[in-house]
Amino acid sequence: MSIYDKSSLVLIPSGTKTGKVYSQKPVSGDGDFTFTRATAATRVNASGNIEKETSNLLLQSNTFSNAVWVGASTTETSGQSGYDGTNNAWLLEKLVANGNISQSVSANNLMTYSVYAKASTRDWLRLNIVGVANAYFDLANGVVGSTGGSASITSAMVDVGGGWYRCSFTYNVASTTGVSIYVADADNDSSGTSGNIYIQDAQLNQGLIAQEVITTTTTAIYGGITDNVPRLDYTDSSCPSILLEPQRTNLFTQSEYLDGFTTAGSPAPTLTANYAESPEGVDNAYRIQIPSVSGLSLMAQLVSHTSGTDMTISAYVKSNVASNQSFKLFGDYATGSGISGTLTATSEWQRFTFTFTPTATGSRNAGILNVANTAADLLVYAMQIETGSYATSYIPTYGSAVTREYDYFPIRSDMQDFLGADTGTWFFHINDMFFDITGTGVGAFVLTYTGAELIEVVQDGNDQYKITLNNSIAVQDLDGEDKVAISWSSAGLVIYVNGSSAYTTTSTAYSNAYASLQINKVTRPARVDLKQMMLFPTRLTNAELATLTTI
Repeated sequence: MSIYDKSSLVLIPSGTKTGKVYSQKPVSGDGDFTFTRATAATRVNASGNIEKETSNLLLQSNTFSNAVWVGASTTETSGQSGYDGTNNAWLLEKLVANGNISQSVSANNLMTYSVYAKASTRDWLRLNIVGVANAYFDLANGVVGSTGGSASITSAMVDVGGGWYRCSFTYNVASTTGVSIYVADADNDSSGTSGNIYIQDAQLNQGLIAQEVITTTTTAIYGGITDNVPRLDYTDSSCPSILLEPQRTNLFTQSEYLDGFTTAGSPAPTLTANYAESPEGVDNAYRIQIPSVSGLSLMAQLVSHTSGTDMTISAYVKSNVASNQSFKLFGDYATGSGISGTLTATSEWQRFTFTFTPTATGSRNAGILNVANTAADLLVYAMQIETGSYATSYIPTYGSAVTREYDYFPIRSDMQDFLGADTGTWFFHINDMFFDITGTGVGAFVLTYTGAELIEVVQDGNDQYKITLNNSIAVQDLDGEDKVAISWSSAGLVIYVNGSSAYTTTSTAYSNAYASLQINKVTRPARVDLKQMMLFPTRLTNAELATLTTI
């Protein structure tokens, strides 16, 4: 009989569904785990790109005759041939000068407004942010026209074939109250009293680029890694792990809109938005050109620092030229230990991190800094600074600091369905882990049998991770990728780590009818990449344990 056949529960990360982590065995679904996280988050998906929450804040996004779209002397005719091969496009015709359709909306800060459009009797489209800004698009030639308003950041047209373009307008304003679509006559001109264009799939989403289309009806819709969606993360692996992390806050108020940072120096760096493809797989990376100066040239935001409390700053950075480029990360006004050593950006995207201990409390600058007398041409994405001694996954921000709540599996109290009365085996494969809790014997739980809580994973006073039996540290350090199996019976208990025996005892103290299991304990969460977990109702042989835990 194979080890798999002997198992009663097998959890290998697969699929994503709100509030559920699937186990492959039993096939009935009785082995599935509930999952909780009260906020959106990010992960690295199977394509190797950062995936985050997406949204469309408009209602009736492709029903332009609906009452939520207010027509100002226009007619809207459905059933037109669309960009996607359907008949879901609309003919928008104006009957007077400045004829348009509009929708009231409530949105804040960094937003991108988009619609698919095609020329008809008129060749121009005007997208308008009511009372704030507007942009014109030449549908005959695929060229962006004039933009107006201090909130404007960038406009773009993507040719999708058949004369259709996705036209988008990115802006940053404290409050958006409405958006509109105009049939325009020429650049900066919508004064004509007639004419029409084709339109399809309007969208309003956070961020610097138009996200993948989400069609809405009566409510705004959010997609991607939303609340309570488990994160199957593919970082550095073709097989996913379940990413579980503690609560963290990105204190940078603009993580992608780097013009929201202050630049300084003689001269200061030059910033260009949406210059290249980022690790998200879309064109929202910034180009940062740092001049060669003997003094300082930097980009920074003021961020709350607490004296003596570790902080970690991070960013994805890549060289924009053929050669490697040098730069530094800093916090704490770049004083004392608040400045990193020289970091090297290559032709590949890397996430650079730097941990420092602030020397004072208050709002202090943090960001990217030059290396003296060295110019740099960089691509930058996803600026983050958080309280803690290590970086967690990227937390996007669009005008204010954002907190990602902890991930965890609530207590499961039916473990006797998978374990014997006084015998069993618990196996887990973790890719890495970091605990936020310090102090000798303090349990930051990864996978825990509760009740007596005799078997736990803890961090000791030396920041090393160990398995604890009855609150007594008994097993070698766990560091990086580890496979661990704990097997017990009335004859005693044995622990195997990475193919070798790490601990054995003939004590019967651990021969318990374990009743419940919890992953990433709520009160003491950790960062854990869980790749696999198995439960068995029997004590496996030492040979089986060695095979099961060999990496």
